[in-house]
Amino acid sequence: LPPGLVDSSDDETDTALENRHRRALAQMTRRALIDHFRLAAKPNSCDIVNPSGSVAGLPPGADEAGNWQLNDQDAQGQMASQPKPQQEVCSLSKGHPGPKIKSDDIEARDQRWVDIGSGVVSRVFKQAHRLFTTSQGGPCMADIQSRRVWSLSSGKLIDECNVDDVPDKVLHRALSKIDDIRVELVLKDALAMYERVGPDVSEIFSQPRICQEAAGRKFAGETLTPGWSLDLTTLDPATGERWDLSKPSVQSRVKKLVRDTQPFCVIGSPPCTPFSPLQEISRAKRDAKVMEDELNRGKAHMRFCLSIYDMQLTAKRHFMHEHPERSRAWNMPEVVQFMLRPEVDAVTMHMCAFGMTGVDENGEAPVQKATRIMSSSEEILKRVDRKCPGCKRHVHLIQGRARAAQVYPREFGLRVCEGIAAQKKLDMHGLRARPIMSIDEMRTTAKTNDCPSEALHEPGATGM
Repeated sequence: LPPGLVDSSDDETDTALENRHRRALAQMTRRALIDHFRLAAKPNSCDIVNPSGSVAGLPPGADEAGNWQLNDQDAQGQMASQPKPQQEVCSLSKGHPGPKIKSDDIEARDQRWVDIGSGVVSRVFKQAHRLFTTSQGGPCMADIQSRRVWSLSSGKLIDECNVDDVPDKVLHRALSKIDDIRVELVLKDALAMYERVGPDVSEIFSQPRICQEAAGRKFAGETLTPGWSLDLTTLDPATGERWDLSKPSVQSRVKKLVRDTQPFCVIGSPPCTPFSPLQEISRAKRDAKVMEDELNRGKAHMRFCLSIYDMQLTAKRHFMHEHPERSRAWNMPEVVQFMLRPEVDAVTMHMCAFGMTGVDENGEAPVQKATRIMSSSEEILKRVDRKCPGCKRHVHLIQGRARAAQVYPREFGLRVCEGIAAQKKLDMHGLRARPIMSIDEMRTTAKTNDCPSEALHEPGATGM
């Protein structure tokens, strides 16, 4: 070769080999991923074949306002409205929000092992430097099936595992930083605990939230027994499958559970995303057929809730239904007709009145979250009927912030429990509580200023 020229044939050969190697490696990676998702489903595994049909709070990638967020599949050019591949329940749970409690608000009761229903016991460990499974006063290791650990500072799931499958060194590993944590233990005899007759509160489309607050407390001297809480993140101990309340077979199982266990009050909080008015904003970007399917699935959830509530009313028991005030589900003919029943009423309340907060670009502030509560219990409605106390500003539930707002503030849960306890006491004596009239109200009603109380009595009646 002339001076200064270099034979590039070797470089071209090397480049071709590198390209073939990259293609082969990419093909192997794709095959491995396909095999992973195909073979992931196995006995006792936590896989979900179709998370786009999830009823655990929100559909994957969506927030309450109907905003869809990009994920890894979207980054590769897949539309958010297309079906997602299988995913493990641990990843679903990690995206599902948990309780956030400030360290100063943790009570002595929280730091004891309490039965929160569904075959689960829980306890808070303050300023923990490592993970815990059980402790003094808690269940023995031989009785524990699985464990969940939540960070109370962030509301995120730290760990979820079957305790028999994890070495002790990993099970009790150190935390990256000191934190307040809540440990939830699913017991091996969970089926017997699910089937206990006469719980005071049970929940559908929800993790233990009201049940969590009902456990280990007294409300005006009354104790409440928490029952089962069912959603896609919890297992049916009888079948080992997730409580997918979209399936007719699972719905039948739930109805049988209601008949057999006879809960005093059932609380329903079905997914609200398909009914959000903000869904219209993204309609032009999404597949119309997918959106229609989601709406039909949401309507089916509402009808299922109504069927459970009807069972409760027929048995002279109670229910409470929670959904955003602006949800279009309230306009469903079935819902409108159900609300016309004489034993059913509703109020609109604001979550900021119970201490719900969120964080946006301007920092932490109250979240208003106007919510309608429909119930057969006058006592529940009395206690949750609160409006915004005059907050200077509110955090708006957009850009993914609605996910954290799925979790009820502790104050709201306590007031609901108070209402259930009061309603139980009144029903036991066949009474109804009526508000006391003020002197001015009595004078206006009696149309006299002279002893209005006596004027309001029927002839021959006597005062108490």
